[in-house]
Amino acid sequence: MPRRYTPIQLKVQPVPVQMQAETAPCPQCREHDVRVLGRIGLRLVFRCDRCRVQFHRAASHAGMY
Repeated sequence: MPRRYTPIQLKVQPVPVQMQAETAPCPQCREHDVRVLGRIGLRLVFRCDRCRVQFHRAASHAGMY
């Protein structure tokens, strides 16, 4: 019987209003774009609704903070 791991919940900060429309392709599904969940520093954090994967992407706007 395979081990079942508990998913890690990332502690994210709120995203500025101008960045709330950002999307990114899910690395697991690769079929659809998911919306931003929050941010960790300058990295945007996304969560897929289908496979529940949380992943991050470097911010494309370097001077936004």
